[in-house]
Amino acid sequence: AFVSKDANIAASTDTSEAPASILQLSEILSDCGLSYLGLITGNELEGVYHLLDNDENNKIVENTSLINTGSILAVLWGYVFVEVATIAHGNIEDLLKKLQSCQIERIRALSNMKYLLSSLDYPWKIKKYSIDFMLAMVNTNSASSKDIDEKIDWSSITPSLFSLSQAVQQIIVYATDPKQRKEAFSALTKIFAELPADHKFDILKVLIINSNYPSMTALLLGAVRSEITNAFQTTNASKDEDSHLRSPFQTGDVLELVEFILKPQRGGPPDLPGHSDAVLAALNLYRFLLMIESH
Repeated sequence: AFVSKDANIAASTDTSEAPASILQLSEILSDCGLSYLGLITGNELEGVYHLLDNDENNKIVENTSLINTGSILAVLWGYVFVEVATIAHGNIEDLLKKLQSCQIERIRALSNMKYLLSSLDYPWKIKKYSIDFMLAMVNTNSASSKDIDEKIDWSSITPSLFSLSQAVQQIIVYATDPKQRKEAFSALTKIFAELPADHKFDILKVLIINSNYPSMTALLLGAVRSEITNAFQTTNASKDEDSHLRSPFQTGDVLELVEFILKPQRGGPPDLPGHSDAVLAALNLYRFLLMIESH
């Protein structure tokens, strides 16, 4: 039922009461020893896989995506409805504090959000709650939080964050509510803020190159400009001029993004006025780079 696409359950997000089936299932969570933190990060799902694997007639173990989507929805229902969190013996406030203060747990939670946000099976209301939850777990001070005991393997987790970025991008493009689009873009920039500069640049580059929406491309180029500013401010503050330590946002790699827009690979000039938003953003970025170079 957590992953149910039943219209009645979907419609219940517009009411002040949680569906009875969700309340019943949430009561089982604590009996199974499943916590909200373990569900949202996936840390406790190995036990679920093991239990299901022992049931020869149950094929759900073959669908990791379904299990992860269900675990996220279990937490999301608790975030939306207080009575669900209460009956599940979960504390959403404590969960958010933990995610805000511990980057590795926050990154795990964010990477798992891709399962729900990438799905086409759930209504926009669920997407909205998902974005709200992401913004709640990634506050203004989250990116600076430190993890002492465990290192983040960015190479293995970045593909999941890229998939999440793609899913959030679709919300920005297709959501009809301007506020929802704005919040989704805010969530996207928060995802970028979590990443080291090299992985961040790689994700932005792929998103820009594969973007089919000029307005979205313009927003992404604006994000690149912000990262350039941050990179130079950080360098000036630390007085670190070692070229091998420089952010990719301080190198000629950025010009490749400008060139991709102004000199399309198919040849010829950019498509105007169809791609005017992207072209103007690229020109502004190029002008900004020239201004930096002149100082």
